Amino acid sequence: MTPRSLVLLACLLPAACATVPRATQAAYIPPNELGTNQDSDLAAVNLSSYVFAEASRLQGNPVGTARATASVEYLADTLPTDPRWNEISPEIFRQMSQARGELRHTLGIAPNAPPQLVVNGLLGAADAILTGNREAASQALPSSVFTLGPQETLNRLAAMPFQTAANIATIRMSAALNGTSGRDCYPCG
Repeated sequence: MTPRSLVLLACLLPAACATVPRATQAAYIPPNELGTNQDSDLAAVNLSSYVFAEASRLQGNPVGTARATASVEYLADTLPTDPRWNEISPEIFRQMSQARGELRHTLGIAPNAPPQLVVNGLLGAADAILTGNREAASQALPSSVFTLGPQETLNRLAAMPFQTAANIATIRMSAALNGTSGRDCYPCG
């Protein structure tokens, strides 16, 4: 093989790898959807660990709560199978799954709902609330996924009680990514 061929092959390799589809489609959050130019994984970890760190950040904050909940849904579905995060303890992934279950229970999300539908619904509702479009917010939350109905889901997003499992999982995930102890979660002491 000529040096020129090797250079061409090296240039094409990243593009070829980027187009290989996953065996199963994991949940997806588009870039910049969470209000930052960070990649979706880091933005989801940072947002959710901030919002779920204190009960006061959940009260009267339906946009932040919806985005943080979508972030947990996304992280619980995506991170365990992403080779980028192989160094993260499996215990943190288990905790993130528990957080997703806690949040689904609190918001009345169907236990078998596909993660992408949950993410889409919550992010769509957050965007609609942000623009003051209550009708669009309701339409973003189909009753087949959000079993309490759109209005009750919106009410719960606006007055979310403290979510212990989400607090622990998101703080620990943030600590793992940032190389800190993770002892800042409320019940961790």
